[in-house]
Amino acid sequence: MSNEIVHGTDVLPSLCAAVGAMVPTDRAIDGVNQLSFFEGKGEKSARDSFIYFAPPGEVRAVKWRD
Repeated sequence: MSNEIVHGTDVLPSLCAAVGAMVPTDRAIDGVNQLSFFEGKGEKSARDSFIYFAPPGEVRAVKWRD
């Protein structure tokens, strides 16, 4: 169990790190590499915040640390 922040956007960079692939550079990738956290090698997430946007692009929530 953990209270660390992880988001679905972190899956792509983490999977790329796991298989040795490069994250695409031709577009914005909002995720961060969480591989060491997923593997249990680190107690802290690589993310300390997340902003949630809802259509039509309005900020609906912000999560920052605790």
